[in-house]
Amino acid sequence: MKKLLLFITVLLILFSITSFSQFSITIDAVRDDFYNTQKGPDEGHIYLPYYALSTNSGTGIYPVDEYDLSGHCWIAWDSLYLYCYAEIWDELTLVNNTDTWENDCLELKIDPDPFAMTTTGIAAVRMTALGEDLADVPEGVDNINTYNELDEPFEPVEGEDYARKLTEFGYNLEFRLPFEVIVREEKYLYPEVDNLFGLAINILENDETNMECTLQWSAGMVDEVWSNPQLLGTVTFLQDHKFKMELFNSAGGDAVNDSAHWYIPPIVDGIKNGNKTLKTDNFQLGLNYPNPFNPSTTIDFSLKTREQVKLSIYDILGHQIKTLVNQTLTPGFHSVTWDGRNESGGTVASGVYFYRIEAGEFIDVKKLTFIQ
Repeated sequence: MKKLLLFITVLLILFSITSFSQFSITIDAVRDDFYNTQKGPDEGHIYLPYYALSTNSGTGIYPVDEYDLSGHCWIAWDSLYLYCYAEIWDELTLVNNTDTWENDCLELKIDPDPFAMTTTGIAAVRMTALGEDLADVPEGVDNINTYNELDEPFEPVEGEDYARKLTEFGYNLEFRLPFEVIVREEKYLYPEVDNLFGLAINILENDETNMECTLQWSAGMVDEVWSNPQLLGTVTFLQDHKFKMELFNSAGGDAVNDSAHWYIPPIVDGIKNGNKTLKTDNFQLGLNYPNPFNPSTTIDFSLKTREQVKLSIYDILGHQIKTLVNQTLTPGFHSVTWDGRNESGGTVASGVYFYRIEAGEFIDVKKLTFIQ
């Protein structure tokens, strides 16, 4: 109790000596404009691709592409709250198991004080993709507090503290946590510029009846991030409500994730209003929009250097049916439209197709769907 009183006292002092104030974030599972200012991990925005898999997690059935499972996650802060917003692409969204972690969900695993150098004491929250109104098994719903993995009581209110929304591609989740409840084993998280905490972010996948795999951002990239702070990544409080997210551990562990490039968002302005803006200092193939489509869809790509580029459409049997680009292009952003026609000018049948780019040594393939 004395430590809790000390924690509250420190918070009050911080509030009185800093001009840092709350900022406008609406908890509605719709991306706030602020999140569009966070361009990457150095500002609190990460992308979790379908291959950023935690080891020894789930039944071992893995996603095949970003449509199957991937996600963007943003974190932000003010003097009172830690905010989290996620846009998750998932072709099949299920909450059909009484154990919440066996369902489609988002988890944060937090070490409030890595300087304690402990191997226990994870403050954790989980939010399932669906609420009780849409879940096949309402008992499996988690609204960020089901398993009491915070040492301070917290009764979140829908629309104030959390929100969820189904989308064309999957689902969005958004919530906020009061710093005063992010407590575990007498470790407290103080919201102050340059302060650190440990973090792992999990996106759990269930396409049948159980959790199949986990996309993860952490230093250790293992399932045990739920229990061991020395496997978490490091997050630093920055000015302007942002965070710096780094893939090494600050709690005495030697875990380091060497795949930081996985988590750099390929789309910096995202899919709001159907627009995609790629980073132009790298080779990237964007997701077509709209998708599914009729009569046409747009494919964006960017080039780091001048290259001979070939971008073609293939059917599910691997037959090339249309070449959209076959020429040398300059570095930067490029865009091309496909009208659903083959090389002969005929309209293709409804179904799944693939578009493939070759630009020097860069090769990438993505999936699209044409409907009539």
